[in-house]
Amino acid sequence: MLCLLTIVCLFGASCRDANLVSAKALVFQWHTTLAEFDRAAWQRLSRPYNFPFLDWDWLNLLETSGCVGGKTGWLPLHLGVWRSGRLIAAAALYVKFHSRGEFVFDQQIAEISEQLNLPYYPKLLGMSPFTPATGYRFLIDQNENELALCRLMLEEINTMCQQQGFSGCHFLRVDPHWGTYMSSLGLSRWLHHALIWEDQGYDNFDDYLTTYRSKRRKSIRRERLKQTQQGIHLITVPGLEAREAWFARMYDFYATTCQKFNNSSHYLNSRFFHGLAENLASRIVFVAAFERNNETNPVALSMLVRGEKHLYGRYWGSEKHYEHLHFEACYYQPIQWAIANDIRFFDAGSGNARHKQQRGFLAQPIFSLHRFYQPIMDGIWRANVDRINQMEQNHINAINTSGGSC
Repeated sequence: MLCLLTIVCLFGASCRDANLVSAKALVFQWHTTLAEFDRAAWQRLSRPYNFPFLDWDWLNLLETSGCVGGKTGWLPLHLGVWRSGRLIAAAALYVKFHSRGEFVFDQQIAEISEQLNLPYYPKLLGMSPFTPATGYRFLIDQNENELALCRLMLEEINTMCQQQGFSGCHFLRVDPHWGTYMSSLGLSRWLHHALIWEDQGYDNFDDYLTTYRSKRRKSIRRERLKQTQQGIHLITVPGLEAREAWFARMYDFYATTCQKFNNSSHYLNSRFFHGLAENLASRIVFVAAFERNNETNPVALSMLVRGEKHLYGRYWGSEKHYEHLHFEACYYQPIQWAIANDIRFFDAGSGNARHKQQRGFLAQPIFSLHRFYQPIMDGIWRANVDRINQMEQNHINAINTSGGSC
């Protein structure tokens, strides 16, 4: 099994492709905690991509809270690339002993591998844990040759995986631009979809409603009016302006929702939500619902994470059932806030596909990237992936032509 020690590989001028990035030696190091990276150096690489789930603070909090590491089945094994002591590239990577928390469902692939007496776990995974949002990539210094560094990093990953006996390496919900680079280096693409709302230049929520037929507009307005009739008042509040107690309250709602619908998806703990309040409040947006005459203790919360032009729905919960409150807190209020705050894209998270489709979310193609190191599994995968992708493309076409949002 993998030795949890730093692995150092020196690449001199004789290294293939080294002339494309620099004549100076590169140092590749493997790290078993994100804290081994200087925060400022990591953020310098991450900031230009503006994908909040690859920020040092987010990934480090997952580790320090105990949601990642230990006996969770997610062992950090991050890759850093240095030149003359300066971090020029990095990749958030994890050794996985199961497929939970990935939102790209490869359990059937694991079953086929086991039937062939080829262990599927451990595998190496690139993603932000427990985060079904598109944007994973290697973090590359903007002054470097991206393709050349990606090639060298992939070669280092391949070598390490084969030495340690990992079945494959997998990068999930990847940034489209980066995914094109990586597929040119021999990784195969597996097509999936995400349901995304896009601001088409709306002035306000009523302007957005004009895209619907009269019957659908009336239905949405009735759903929104229902909150007033139930004595529910909602506000949308940036995390820096929210009460600190709301973060603890959000964990309670999150835990209750997991227990009610799928307790195996209870990946996060109260320490993580406490850490959000301390270190990541600027990235958080809350939609809070209150009963009449009570503006202190929310009866429901929806928590979102914001980027520069993207809004991501993450967690939701309520004290009890209120009719249509989920739609208001998780779709309508965030859309209204996105329009008002120049947010172009809203990804409301996984699940509830039919409800999203009916409210203007379109299916967008997204990809994961895969390499299997056992020749038999690699052959099976490559013989079938094109057919699998065509089936998914047909599904995307069907979603977007069904008229559910009209």
